[in-house]
Amino acid sequence: LEVADQRRLQDAKVSVAITNGSKSILLELPRTPKPGLFRGRLVLDVAGSTNATGAVPRVVAANGDVLKAAYLDPSNESAKAEAAVDTIKPKISQVQFEPGYADAVVTWTTDKPTDSLVRFGESRGDDSFLTRSSYDGGLGTSHELVLSGLVPDHRYYFQVVVRDAAGNATTDSRGGKYFTFRTLKPITAPWRDSLERGTTGWEV
Repeated sequence: LEVADQRRLQDAKVSVAITNGSKSILLELPRTPKPGLFRGRLVLDVAGSTNATGAVPRVVAANGDVLKAAYLDPSNESAKAEAAVDTIKPKISQVQFEPGYADAVVTWTTDKPTDSLVRFGESRGDDSFLTRSSYDGGLGTSHELVLSGLVPDHRYYFQVVVRDAAGNATTDSRGGKYFTFRTLKPITAPWRDSLERGTTGWEV
C-alpha cells in the first residue's frame, strides 16, 4: 500500500477493511526517502490460520473478498481504493512444443490471465538444472514463448511457470519428469533431391 501526500510530515495512517465483516485495522505507513511518499504492508490471512504472530499486521480474508483502504489527508479530503482478493492458483493445460534446429516454440493455455515463463536446460535433475529461461510479462490466457540459442540435434528439458495478477503461481513440470524435446538434426552433405517428390519442409 502506498500513499502520496506532499503536505504530510508524520507517518500516514490508512484504514483497511475486508468485506467479509472482519475487524478493520488502522495501518501506519512510514515515510520513505522520497518526500511525500508513505509505504506500508499487511498480510492477508486465510480464515482459521493459526500463524498470527509477527510484526506485520494481518487481516483475515478469503477468495472473493474485497480489500478496502481509506486515507484521510490533513485537509479532510479522503482517498479510497479497492482490490479483490484472489487466492485461486491458475491452471495450465495443453502444453505443446515444436522444436526447430536452433530454437523451439512452446505454447500452452491458462484458465485465467497470467504471465509466461519457461525454464529449460539440458539435464533432468531438480529444477536447479533448468538454468535458462524465456519470459513474457504480458497477462493472457494463450501463451507462446520461443526458446532460442539451442544446439541442433540436442535434447532439452523444460517446465512452464505462470503467475496471475494477484501473485498466485503455478508450475507444470509434468509431475516432476519435465517436458522434453530434441532439436532437429541438420542435413549433412552431400545431399541430393529432385524437388519433384513432394518433400515437405521447404520455404521460398
